[in-house]
Amino acid sequence: MFIRDHNPWARDLAAGSETQLTTGGVEDFGYAIDNAGWTHSDSPVVSWSPDGRRIATFQHDGRGWGTCTWSPPTSAARGWSRGKQFAPR
Repeated sequence: MFIRDHNPWARDLAAGSETQLTTGGVEDFGYAIDNAGWTHSDSPVVSWSPDGRRIATFQHDGRGWGTCTWSPPTSAARGWSRGKQFAPR
């Protein structure tokens, strides 16, 4: 599983093929993204069914949100904007 163009994709390693699993994901309104909380990851957020044939995910709506700057007690302030991390000025 991976994210491309704000949509999750599956890669069949044996066949070498890729399958787009959702459509309609756009910047700030993407599927399976992990940038809605205090942590961020490039890994898709999905849950597989027990038989491995289906997945469950969500579409995160970050449209209209500004930048959130926070400072954990053990690190320098960091800002997040549109799911991308940037260094403080």
